[in-house]
Order: sequence, then structure tokens, then C-alpha cells
Amino acid sequence: MNKVIFFLSVSLIALASCDTVKTNTKDSINKSGEAVGKVATEFIEGVTEGVENALAIDLKLSDELVKSGVNTGKITVDNHPKGGKNNLLTVYFTFEKDIEKTLIATAYDKKSLESGRAKTRLKGSAGEAKYIEFAFDPRTYLGVKSKVVIE
Repeated sequence: MNKVIFFLSVSLIALASCDTVKTNTKDSINKSGEAVGKVATEFIEGVTEGVENALAIDLKLSDELVKSGVNTGKITVDNHPKGGKNNLLTVYFTFEKDIEKTLIATAYDKKSLESGRAKTRLKGSAGEAKYIEFAFDPRTYLGVKSKVVIE
């Protein structure tokens, strides 16, 4: 009888220990998974930022536009729905003063060779902001290290 009680006591302690080990192992795995997830997310964000910086268009405004109170924010490049690849430039403009004029955007490739021009009408009031599109010829490709000058 004593042996049976001893055996049951040892069995209960062993089962309780197994459950504790199981819980601790599960917690360790969860914490490790969280750490790996954070590192992977930071890595992916870093790679994404690096790619975006490498592919970024260098956008310059003429001195005249800057003196007129025109500033830029976000820029994007997309495929024009009427054809071409990476030939639709969208620029977010902000205005410190009222302005109305025709803009010409001149594109240069990574070798600084002119590759296209696009014209659009700009009209903005002081304190206003808006997106303006420049539709380049379908053969113009705004790619890696391209430069666009807006006058």
C-alpha cells in the first residue's frame, strides 16, 4: 500500500512537472516567435526603404516656382492608362501664394539625357494643396535615378 501511494505521488509530481515544462516551453517558443517577427518586420521595412530610395525620382522645382510659394510633397510614378510604362508622374503641390501658370516637366534619364517633356496647367490658391499629373509620352520611362525638372 505504501508503494502504491509513493508511486501515485511520484506520478502526480511528474505530471505536474511535465505540464510546467510544457507551459514554459510554449512561452519560450511564443517569445522567440515574437522576437523573430519583430526582426523580420524591421528587416523588410529596411529593404523596402532602401529600394524606394534607390528608385526615387529626383524632383527639382525652378527657382521661379519656389519664389512663387510653390512646394512639393509626395511624388508617385505609374503607368499611364493610355500606354507606356512609368510615364505618369503625380506630384503633390502646396501653395503659399495664389498661382496660375503652365508648367513644363522635363525628364532626364540616369545619364542626364533628356528623355521627355510633359505640360500641364497649374492653378492654386494660398493655403491650398493638390495632386497634379504630368503625362509623358509612352516612350518616356521614369526609372531608376531619373531626374525631373519642373519649370
